[in-house]
Amino acid sequence: MSSVLNTVINEDVIKGLKLIPDNSVELVITSPPYNLSINYDGYDDNLAHADYLAWMKSVWIECYRVLVDGGRICINVAPTTNKEEEILEKIQQIKDSDSDD
Repeated sequence: MSSVLNTVINEDVIKGLKLIPDNSVELVITSPPYNLSINYDGYDDNLAHADYLAWMKSVWIECYRVLVDGGRICINVAPTTNKEEEILEKIQQIKDSDSDD
């Protein structure tokens, strides 16, 4: 943990999250790409919808993994994208599947 404590991690989100130990983060704040064909350096923002949702699910799984019990995740999703409901559904599915274990 000391290698990432108080450190800015400038990395692909999945690679960066994998550097963080389980149950070690109190708060995640994120503004995911909206898959609107924006020209990002190193990220394809024009995925097929199913691929985008699968990628976002992998992000949420990692976010949930690093959160402590009672931790919080804040997700900035512009209401004009019409994707906020799908994103919240994916997060709830991950949370529900974890509580089934």
